[in-house]
Amino acid sequence: MSTPLENWIFLEQGDWGARRIDPPEAYFFSNLPAIGAVIREGVQNLLDARDPALNPSTPVRARFSIHQGDQALAPEKARFYLGRLNEHLVASGFDAIPNLGNGMPYLVVEDFGTLGLIGNTGPDAESEDNRFYWFHRNINRTQQREDRGGSYGYGKAAFSLASKIRSFFTVSYGADGTKRVFGNSILKTHDIDGRTFGPYGDFGIGQQIEGRGEGVVPSDEQDFFKSVCADFSLEREKSSGLSVIVPFPERIYTVAEMAESAIRNYLVPICQGKIVFEITDGNSPPIEISKSSISSISNRLMWDGEIPGAMSQTSRNSMDSMIDLALWWDEHGADVAIPLEPLSDREPHWYPSLIPENDLDSLKSRIARGEPLALSVEIPLRRFGARNHEAGKFTVLLMKRDDQGASDALWFRKYISVPQRPEIFSGSGYVAITIADEDCILEEMLRKSEDVAHTNHNYKLVREGYKYAQGTIRFYRKAGKHLLEYLTSETPELEEGWLSEWFPTEELERENTNPRRARRKSTRRKKDDIEDDTVTGPSQPPEDLSRNHSWDVHKRSGGFSIEGSITHDLIYTFSVKTAYARDDGADPLKKWKKFDFDLSDESQFFIEDSGGVVYNTVEGNEIIFSIEGPVEDYFVEISGFEVEGRDVYVKARPRLSRRDA
Repeated sequence: MSTPLENWIFLEQGDWGARRIDPPEAYFFSNLPAIGAVIREGVQNLLDARDPALNPSTPVRARFSIHQGDQALAPEKARFYLGRLNEHLVASGFDAIPNLGNGMPYLVVEDFGTLGLIGNTGPDAESEDNRFYWFHRNINRTQQREDRGGSYGYGKAAFSLASKIRSFFTVSYGADGTKRVFGNSILKTHDIDGRTFGPYGDFGIGQQIEGRGEGVVPSDEQDFFKSVCADFSLEREKSSGLSVIVPFPERIYTVAEMAESAIRNYLVPICQGKIVFEITDGNSPPIEISKSSISSISNRLMWDGEIPGAMSQTSRNSMDSMIDLALWWDEHGADVAIPLEPLSDREPHWYPSLIPENDLDSLKSRIARGEPLALSVEIPLRRFGARNHEAGKFTVLLMKRDDQGASDALWFRKYISVPQRPEIFSGSGYVAITIADEDCILEEMLRKSEDVAHTNHNYKLVREGYKYAQGTIRFYRKAGKHLLEYLTSETPELEEGWLSEWFPTEELERENTNPRRARRKSTRRKKDDIEDDTVTGPSQPPEDLSRNHSWDVHKRSGGFSIEGSITHDLIYTFSVKTAYARDDGADPLKKWKKFDFDLSDESQFFIEDSGGVVYNTVEGNEIIFSIEGPVEDYFVEISGFEVEGRDVYVKARPRLSRRDA
C-alpha cells in the first residue's frame, strides 16, 4: 500500500512563550461511561442535523455497529489509517497503540436522514450553517441557533474519550453531495525532537496557505471515500449523513447494554417516532428500536444494572411503565393534558391548590386506578432587561403500576434526557416524565443551564440572564415529585368529637330546653369585651392547610436557607435544628455540643430574611420563627457555619395555624 496523502497531523506551536494547554474534555464527561457519552452526544448531534428536506413523518436513523474478533480491521489496513499517530500519542503521555496482531477492533456510529458535515472546509469556513466547521474546527464554541440540543461544542469529544487512542474518524456524505473523510485526535500539548505540538490533531491532508499558515483539510477523493466505506463496513454510500469510526474502543459494550442506554436516554423521541436505533455486533441479526418495537425490545432486556449514560438504575416493570406512558402521550397529545392553575409572575413554588379543585378528586381516582395522567404547566418567565414576560411551558406525565417497586422519573428537554435525579417521589409504584415544550423560553433556559454532558441543571449558569432562574429550575425538576405527593395524599382525618359538636344528636337537642343565646365576637376582638350579638361555638373543622403553602430548604454558601410562599391567611411556624453532619452514622442532632457552634453568637452567624419574620428562639443549634401569610416569596437565610470539609445537617419542622380573622 502506497504512502497516503492522508495522515495524522498535529500543528506546531510557533512561539516559545505560547501557553501549553491540556484539553479539559475528559473532566466534563467523567461521570459518564464512554459508550453512554457516545450515545447521548452522538444521537443529540444527529437529531440536530436532521435534513429539513426529509418527510416530517420519517424518523432519522442511528446505527451502532461493533466490530471485533474476526470482524476487526486487518493489521495492515489499521497501520495505514493510524499513520504517524503513535509518536504523538506516546509523547503526550498516553499508552502506545495496542498490538495489532489480532487487528483493530472498532465501533461505528452512523446516522441517516441527516445533513452530514456540509460546508466549506478551508480557513474561511465560519458560518452558522457550516456543519463541518462547527464539528471539527471548534472547542467550547457553538452555533448561536437556539433550536438544537447541544450547547457547548464539546460533544464530539465523547468519541475521542471512547477510544483508547483518543482519536476518531468521520466519513461524511453531505446533503450537498460532498463526500469527505477526516479525523480528530485529542491528546495533550507535547514535544517531539525539540518541537512543541498542540494537543489537537487531524487526520487529513496538510495544506499551506500563504499568509495564513498551515492547516489540515479532509480528503474528498472519491476512490478513497469508497475504500474507507469498504474497509470499515460502512453503509455511508447509501444516503446522506455522518459515520463516526471509534478505533480501539475503551471497552466493548454488549448490544443489550447499548440498547438499554438508547431507550433510557431517548425514550420520548423514540416513542414519538422521531428516531429509530439499529444496534448490531455482527454475530446475530441487528435489533431495531422504533416506536412500534420499543416495548418488545425493552421486555427482552434485563434492566438490572447501571445504564450507560443514564446515571441511574431501573427495572423492567418501571421501563414498561415509562414506555406505556410515553406512547400514550404520543397518541393523545396535548388534548388530554389538564392545565394547572395560573402562576403569578413571581418566583414559582409548588402548593396543592395549583391543581384545579374541580379536577382534584377525579385525578386522584384516575391515578389510583393506574390510568395515565398529563398535567400542563405554564410559567411566566422574564429575561433580565426585558419589559415583558414570556410563557414557559412543560408537561408532566404520571402513572401508577402496582408491581413496579421503587418510583422512577425522567426529564426531557429538546429530545434529550437530563438524568441527574434527586427529585424522585419517595413512594413506590409510580413513574413521572417531565417534558419541556420545544422552542419556548423555559426550554431555552434549561438548555443554557445544563452542564457540558447534559446530565444536570445548574442555575448559576443562567441566573444573570433570567429572573427567578433558580426557583424556576427547581419548580420544573420537582414537578413530578410534588404532584404525586398531592395526588396520593389521603384526606386528613377529623378530630375525634368534632362532628358531634357541630351536629348534635336528636336526644341532645330535645334535652336542651334552654339553649344559650348565640353571641357574635366584637370586631375589635378584645378578650374581655364581648357583645350580645357575638356568635360562639365549637372550634372549626380541621383543614388541610398545607394546600396553601410550599417551602424548601436550600444549601447556601456557609449555611442554608428556608424559602417558600403562603397563599392564604395563615401563620407558619418553623422549628429548625441544625448540626454538623457525621460520617459515623450517629444522629447529628443528638451529638451536637455547644462548643460546635451557637446560633446566638452574632459575631459568627448572620441571619437575613425577606421581612415580616418573627423570631421566637435563636439559641444553641435551634431557631424558631414565624411568618404570616399571605406572602408570595419569603426566605430566612443563616450563614456563618465553618463548613470547610463538613456538611451542615438541617431538620425543619413546620406547623401551620389559621390567622384570626
